[in-house]
Amino acid sequence: SCPFVYTWDGTDYRFAGEIYSGSIYKNLERHDYLRLPTYPGQESYRLKITNEAFEIQHTNLAELIVADHASDCDAVIDKYGRVLTLGDLQQPVIATNLINQDVTQQIREKDNLIYQTSSATGEYNLTDGLILQFPPAGNAATAKLAIRAKNSVMLDFMLGRFHDMFGSAYQYIMKMQGEQPREVLQQWMLDQGIPLSVSVKRNNAWEFTDFYNIAGPMAMKDDVLEIPLNGTENTPLEVKIEFGSFFWEIDYAAIDYSPRSVVSTFTIPLSSAVNEHGRDISRSLKGDDSKYYTQPTTADQAVVTFNLPAAAGPERTIYLHSKGWYELMRNPKGPHDKEYLLTFKQPGRFNQFVIEEIRKIEQTAAEIK
Repeated sequence: SCPFVYTWDGTDYRFAGEIYSGSIYKNLERHDYLRLPTYPGQESYRLKITNEAFEIQHTNLAELIVADHASDCDAVIDKYGRVLTLGDLQQPVIATNLINQDVTQQIREKDNLIYQTSSATGEYNLTDGLILQFPPAGNAATAKLAIRAKNSVMLDFMLGRFHDMFGSAYQYIMKMQGEQPREVLQQWMLDQGIPLSVSVKRNNAWEFTDFYNIAGPMAMKDDVLEIPLNGTENTPLEVKIEFGSFFWEIDYAAIDYSPRSVVSTFTIPLSSAVNEHGRDISRSLKGDDSKYYTQPTTADQAVVTFNLPAAAGPERTIYLHSKGWYELMRNPKGPHDKEYLLTFKQPGRFNQFVIEEIRKIEQTAAEIK
């Protein structure tokens, strides 16, 4: 998956989420912003970064972004590192999936009543998603789309099956892939619906605007994208969230048109960082530079602490700002079919592969019965 993050609540460590998910090549190294829980009376903050998968994880940076703000809004950080505020979240008037089924109740609240691709009909499309209709934007210049979602275990499993097809050439192919330009790697993922794409209906036609980064399969993640509005949007505002079938689980979606509220923001460098042997590793995690804290085994873990500033507002929100990438450690055997693998350059080909694999699993299950 990627590095796991746990936070100390004064008694024990609690799982908080994953960082820089999907950055499986050095060229995909990226910044990540993970919202952390806050605990009463904190003067310092302690967290643990662990490797719990067959990966080599390389973390370049670990710092906190602390946002103090008024009680009538929430502070959030988008994938660009911008601190935004949510002051008037509005639920969708109606939400349908791409085959026009009403799924409004599944995504109106943060309640783990999730929307995910269903196989109940026995019909499989390559892509799935939600069409959300929100109240009109009025004179707002931007719309902030807030979601709570995660990737599915199915995506994780199918990516493993895909990589196993590399056979004994796995290391060579992964090396060659890792040398591709970042833009090529990102476009391939978008073409297969692995990130969560967002489009807005303008002049009665869907227009791609941005995408949410891969969130990982282990925990729901709160995320936000700010969408510029230019007055050509349909009224009421219509937004489409699209992904490869079975790749995402969505718990919540809402829109916010409110202007930005005052926020006092502090970037907090770590005060200490030690590995599982008590060795100081703080130099590896301070600053966005060429130094990395590398975790090559599942025994590796780091405990990182931060000193918190005095509160500058009635409410406090804390994010872990990290940056890094990781290598998948697989050891498939046997030959690989080069011509077959080259077909995966086509948009939607990985999605087709997933559907084919699901049908094989269903057939095997039917034969066992």
